[in-house]
Amino acid sequence: MIFDIPEEGLDFAEEVSPGVSFKAHMDKTFENVNLTGQIDIESDPVCHRCVEPFHWQISIPLNINLAPYQEPEFSSEEEESELDQDDLNFSFYRNEEIDLSSIVHEQILLETPIQYLCKEDCKGLCPQCGQNLNQSTCSCLPKQRPSPFSALKKIVKS
Repeated sequence: MIFDIPEEGLDFAEEVSPGVSFKAHMDKTFENVNLTGQIDIESDPVCHRCVEPFHWQISIPLNINLAPYQEPEFSSEEEESELDQDDLNFSFYRNEEIDLSSIVHEQILLETPIQYLCKEDCKGLCPQCGQNLNQSTCSCLPKQRPSPFSALKKIVKS
């Protein structure tokens, strides 16, 4: 309950799951709440290019302003607007309760890469022999693919 936040604020730290920890501080100003802190993540994923496991860690800073949710009043004209950084750091709470698990989950999803790479310039595996090209080169000849424009060359020659 937001009414349970003392005047000096509320500090908490929690191990959300193995490898994910969360520390934060909440301050209340009237009905608005400011949440600051960070989420620390450590894991050992497999690189999507070379299929080698590696250690990955990230610290996600938090600075989110929360306000009580109110039903929006829609006008007959819908306005389109572009989000800026302040809009991304703003959220709502309902019924005097703040769901920290959804805030933490959202921030983790936003910061988790689509593909894990052991390093930015990972060379991956040879598509012919499977050799890890970060460790050594292979003796495979580059595969020649037919050009998608080869049909046009035939037309020009005719």
